[in-house]
Amino acid sequence: MHMMRYCSACGAGMDGDVTVCTSCGERTRGASPAAPDLEWTFDIPLLNNILLIRDLVLAFGTGLVFVVVLVTAASGAWSEPGGLIGIGQLIALLVGILVACFLITTLLLRNRIRATFFISPDGVGYTSANARQKNLPAAVVIAGVFANSPGAMGTGMLASAEQSGSSLWDDVTRVTIHPRQYAIDLTSRADYKPIRLYCTAENFKQAADLVKKYAGHAEIRTR
Repeated sequence: MHMMRYCSACGAGMDGDVTVCTSCGERTRGASPAAPDLEWTFDIPLLNNILLIRDLVLAFGTGLVFVVVLVTAASGAWSEPGGLIGIGQLIALLVGILVACFLITTLLLRNRIRATFFISPDGVGYTSANARQKNLPAAVVIAGVFANSPGAMGTGMLASAEQSGSSLWDDVTRVTIHPRQYAIDLTSRADYKPIRLYCTAENFKQAADLVKKYAGHAEIRTR
């Protein structure tokens, strides 16, 4: 079990062999190690992941509405014969592109992204490493928008072979527990994208209890 370290300047999580913080650029002098209370590796499903699909729809839907309103207002399509049909075709095209990218990404990753999660007295986070991610074509990276989840794992996760993220307990403002999906979302004041812990059926209760213990100051809700 590896020791997770945190930058003494900004609090970002760092791997044990890192000498300079990748978040703020400070050297690791004074970085404090913390043995995790719980650490596990999980293969996150993509195609059959309800939370991930929901995040994709919400993220893309917001952008789609903005684009449609902008294009409609700029072109005056509502006042032209067949204009609304053209807008409908644009919507269908954009949705088709997203679905195609998502399915291609899912196929290339074999419907799985492997990640290691940890919960320690200092904070919570994850690291992700998947050799198949190296082979993703640039055009498919658009599907990375759905990675505003693992709470995600960051919008660029699908474009890189390795990604990580962490949050100190003091920064956590809201916890959302998903018992049916064995997942826990932690929203931080320092990052607009929540960190999502994907748990196993066996360790979900332990993970939830630890999160409630360390993030007792935050708003905690169950969905």
